[in-house]
Amino acid sequence: MIINDKINSKVDGELRLIVAMISLIIISLFLPSRFVLAQQNPPSLKITSPADGTIVAPGQTIVVKVEIAAGVTFPSGVAIVAEKPIPMSNIKISPPYNFFIQIPKDIQPGKYNLTAGGLAPPKDGVDSNPVSIDVEFSDNPIKLQAGFGNNVISELSIDRVGEELPLQILGVYSSGTFGFELNGSSYLSFSSSNTAIATVDSTGMVSAVSPGNATVIATYSHANPPLKLIVPIIVPPQVITLSPWFLSFDPLPVGRTSDTQIVTLTSTKQLNKIKISTAGYFSEMDNCSVVPTTTCSINVKFSPSRAGSLSGNLNIDTDWDSTSINLTGTGAVIPFAAFNPTLTSNDENPYQLSVKGTFTLGQASKGIDPQNENIILTIGTFSVTIPKSSFKKYLIFPDQGEAGTISSNNAKFYFEGHIDKVNLNMTIEPTGQGNSNYKFDVNATDPYLLGLDNPAAISLLIGDNMGVLNPSSR
Repeated sequence: MIINDKINSKVDGELRLIVAMISLIIISLFLPSRFVLAQQNPPSLKITSPADGTIVAPGQTIVVKVEIAAGVTFPSGVAIVAEKPIPMSNIKISPPYNFFIQIPKDIQPGKYNLTAGGLAPPKDGVDSNPVSIDVEFSDNPIKLQAGFGNNVISELSIDRVGEELPLQILGVYSSGTFGFELNGSSYLSFSSSNTAIATVDSTGMVSAVSPGNATVIATYSHANPPLKLIVPIIVPPQVITLSPWFLSFDPLPVGRTSDTQIVTLTSTKQLNKIKISTAGYFSEMDNCSVVPTTTCSINVKFSPSRAGSLSGNLNIDTDWDSTSINLTGTGAVIPFAAFNPTLTSNDENPYQLSVKGTFTLGQASKGIDPQNENIILTIGTFSVTIPKSSFKKYLIFPDQGEAGTISSNNAKFYFEGHIDKVNLNMTIEPTGQGNSNYKFDVNATDPYLLGLDNPAAISLLIGDNMGVLNPSSR
């Protein structure tokens, strides 16, 4: 953004502020949490009222109060930007920064973010941490109705397995008001009677899992007694039938591959073209390329590359129909038997930190190989992944001239370079006290490390081996 310091008119100042705030909002959507951390610690702008999560009603006027850090000024002003349809506030050039914002009368219930923004040429704009307000009707509906595409429905039919459709919940009020969608309301929740047939998320999005009948139950908890609506969900028989209609894999250590699970494809029509693909952390092999046919088998395997709950899809495309099934699994880790990291900040360079310590592999571990495994270091909200093949290694010889074999037991691994704009140096090497004991040393430099808490939770993941140390355990 180029700002001409010679332009001093109020109109130009307001225009610059609006452009800067819009830019900040767009940029903040794509920045990882560690970038936001540095910008917000400590924040130059802070919304002190209303509190996060405050419930407000349509048509209500709220007062938004903003505080500015000592020594900070915004000559071009401060304003509040809200999610549509809540309007942007006027621009205030001087304190007190109190803004009166009217909530539209026709707004749908739900949570909406408010953000304070300011601009001080020739510097870039600054925005506050967002504050969320919860818009809810002051009176409760007397009845709930189901809708799709703004039409009232008595049931929801989803033609294909793997397809998803939004289920609208509409409120009917004693005043005769009708048609307000309640899906964004904090008082509304959803559940499915049979998740093997259909699932539903917190927004009312219904996903077909397999042919059959189920119901979705919508509950509006703020009414007394709570209002419930039962909506039949119909997933008709398919041209393509899969058995089973979904696969769930047992927890598996990161970096390993599961045993095969088999999916059988059956068609009511002769198939002359079959294309199989997977998405996510899964792979497949099949005999479906032999056509024409009405049946074939698909072998699916799970290969987690990170820890946690993981999902994917098995996609089937034929000349008669297309479908997909959900695949789920959990990437597990083998805990270190011991993990003793120490985080040190650099007083002379606040953008630099170091972590060093020792770890002992768990009993179930098959060892580590930093050259061929991903390594993830996490410090509080800061996280960096060093991809496999990034590390180099050299031999450690106990005695000069002694021959040796390059392995994790007698090799020192090191990395030096930039990962996600982080200047990083890291070494991992055995301590010499058995084959499971290692020491590591990390030095990182990054402008966005500024303000990182110490003590902070520290974790180190090497392949499927992991250690975690929380501040409370120190």
